[in-house]
Amino acid sequence: MIFPNYFIKMKFPGFLIAFMVLLFTIHFGCTQKYQKEKKMKRYIAECIEYWHGRILEIPDSLNFIKDNEIVLLNKNNFCNQSKKMITVIDGSCHLCIEELRNWESLFESIDEPDLIHPIYFLIEDIEPTYFLKMYYPETDKKFNYILDPRKIFSNRNKIPNVNALKTFLVDSACKVYVIGSPFINDKTKRFYLKELTN
Repeated sequence: MIFPNYFIKMKFPGFLIAFMVLLFTIHFGCTQKYQKEKKMKRYIAECIEYWHGRILEIPDSLNFIKDNEIVLLNKNNFCNQSKKMITVIDGSCHLCIEELRNWESLFESIDEPDLIHPIYFLIEDIEPTYFLKMYYPETDKKFNYILDPRKIFSNRNKIPNVNALKTFLVDSACKVYVIGSPFINDKTKRFYLKELTN
């Protein structure tokens, strides 16, 4: 039989009501999913528009790992570099830290001499000494690591709370000209690789 026994034993109006409830549930669930996707696309479009041309404020309190030691980030040197990629990673999220390996694999085809423009991972919400001891030994040293245990950078700049929108290409004035993760698609990945090696 096509229908379970309890549907067959129902009288026709009861079966019709159950069927209508099922259809409504499916339709409502699909509509909700569509609305969420539409809302997210609108939010991303608004963020891209908001961020294009904005200048990132670089706090004085950021730490930087240099020669296996934690030092204060030299803001002038950082800002004076012609072009750079900055991506914010949540250090309180173990899986987010593990994602550093994905980033490293994304750029593994680039040899260090070819990487003309620096890549900065801004790790926030983690104690610098803990990151240095537990995670830094396994990282790729062709990248730069900035540590911001109190999330000052994100708070001051109102960084979006969506991982796909926590990566920026900025110029020497720290003016944003691209926002978005290179993991979005192959076209975005190729764009980042071209920008960082030319």
